[in-house]
Amino acid sequence: MAMEKLIKIQENVENLLREKPLLRSLKTRREFIWEYYKKYEGLVFGISKELFLYRLSSMETISRAIRKCQEENPNLRASEEDEIWRHEEARSFAKFHKKNTEKIKQRLKEEKRKINKQLSIL
Repeated sequence: MAMEKLIKIQENVENLLREKPLLRSLKTRREFIWEYYKKYEGLVFGISKELFLYRLSSMETISRAIRKCQEENPNLRASEEDEIWRHEEARSFAKFHKKNTEKIKQRLKEEKRKINKQLSIL
């Protein structure tokens, strides 16, 4: 992607963050991207596959531009409540992942025991 396009995306993101402060939160990231597409990429209802695949800026690029703008402009960051929510969500995900990983490890141990038992019978 050309550097000029990346710079333009970042400028557009910064403008949108200034215009719509309620979209600064990670909770509203999808809505931000939707607004970005509508305002800067001319998105209308009824999007073609070609437009989606080849002409729109990627959601990842827009998300990175949001993070960079918020890093460089503290006044464009989400509220403290949103930051607390983001950290709680991350902790919740980590806890869920750890719990499920332990369950999977336990199931694998049980399967291994069954296989070893069956092999010992042979």
